[in-house]
Amino acid sequence: MDDPTLVLANGIKKNSWWQHRNGNNYRVITVTNRHADERDRYPVTIVYVDEDGREWSKPVERFLAGMTLRGVVIKHRSWTMPELRRVKARVEAGERWATVAADFNVHESTVRKQVYTHLGKMDFSARPRTFTREAMLLKAISLRNDEGLSYGIIVDRVGWPHTVVALRQAMRRYAEHHGMKLLKGKPRVRRCRWGNGE
Repeated sequence: MDDPTLVLANGIKKNSWWQHRNGNNYRVITVTNRHADERDRYPVTIVYVDEDGREWSKPVERFLAGMTLRGVVIKHRSWTMPELRRVKARVEAGERWATVAADFNVHESTVRKQVYTHLGKMDFSARPRTFTREAMLLKAISLRNDEGLSYGIIVDRVGWPHTVVALRQAMRRYAEHHGMKLLKGKPRVRRCRWGNGE
């Protein structure tokens, strides 16, 4: 009865959950050296992972000395309907899924799936819409027309994330599309090698 292979067949199975005497839970991945001829050199070893995904291994005798068999432990978060309604209200009000998910210590796809599964579609009609690119272009056009700044200076002032050429093209397209006037020709204030020339 001391043969480890009998113990393996009776108790230790793949994906079974065990609890260490310190309270940590572990899942058995596999058993190695089960078919080895020389048990002294190649002892039967249990390979297992903790809840953080770190891998461990122990000979079967040491494993059984510190572990007790548990039922299937699934680490899921249970959601209440008031929590899901609050999440839905926050997202509909304009918060990002990632921000809301961080408050619950879960991934954003988990929260999104739970909300859509239990509460249905979202109503984004009341959500404030922000058009940062359009706001940048409007500010850039007003700086060009009112102050006569060069495109290089405007890029810095409005915080345009792309190149100067991209800003100039975007401003021209936006002005043409919306029937706005855009200052053409040389700017009154432009950047030179020594700073802004005034």
